[in-house]
Amino acid sequence: MAFKDFLLQLTSYPERTPAHVIESAMAVADVFDARITAAVCKVDLPDATNYLARTLTDLAAAIAAEREKSKSLSSALVDEFMAAAWKAGQPADTVVLSSTARVGSGGLIEHARVHDLTIMPVSDDVSLQFVAQDLIFGSGRPVLLLPCAQRDGFKLGTIVVAWDGSRAAARAAADAMPFLQRAKSVCLLTITGDKPLDGDDSIHKLCRNLEAHDIKAQIGTEPAVGYEGAGPAIVRFCARVNADLLVMGAYGHTRFRDFIVGGATKTLLATTKLPVLLSH
Repeated sequence: MAFKDFLLQLTSYPERTPAHVIESAMAVADVFDARITAAVCKVDLPDATNYLARTLTDLAAAIAAEREKSKSLSSALVDEFMAAAWKAGQPADTVVLSSTARVGSGGLIEHARVHDLTIMPVSDDVSLQFVAQDLIFGSGRPVLLLPCAQRDGFKLGTIVVAWDGSRAAARAAADAMPFLQRAKSVCLLTITGDKPLDGDDSIHKLCRNLEAHDIKAQIGTEPAVGYEGAGPAIVRFCARVNADLLVMGAYGHTRFRDFIVGGATKTLLATTKLPVLLSH
């Protein structure tokens, strides 16, 4: 599969997506010569709901001012994105999505389903992490998480593929193929001491599969210490090898329309310091 049509989620309010994240997304699109569409999430604050709040605290005026601020920031973010695309020479477009929540995924998932890849900026903001979860489990497409704290741009030096032989890991490895083919080095990582692997020899078979695509991969292992689980072990290994991108399957299941996220996935959403490509 070739990546030719990207979606980039941008947040304008109350904290806007940093400019360097837009630049990193442009760099990803440039690698694949892909079109990129920015989905700018604009917050429409609701009106004051009762007479007392409106008259005693002037809440209506305060909400109106914040609503205007959100609108202004959204327009500025659209202009900044298009200027960055013009500078990078990338074909680009924008769509503005409204939400009454601080950051919402309403409408975003539907757009993600008709794009090859969604790029999602993430930080320690829990609301952003929930939107990322919605995209990963609801879009049916791979999601690339870009840490807002990372400022040194997007690179394809070393890619680590977390592997446990599962369906989700296989889906992620397949979705990441365009990235793997452009990487300087690829490492297939298994975590020991966490859970039984699905097929003891499957990682060697995956190596053979990648070789058919002219990808030479190394094999690495990392032990899970005590009861920490796979997530911290994956993060530790990636730091040690100076990984530029982590590829892994996202684990979770539905319960009353909520996603109970697997331990490794939850760790990566909350603590990632490097780009992560997730598939479900």
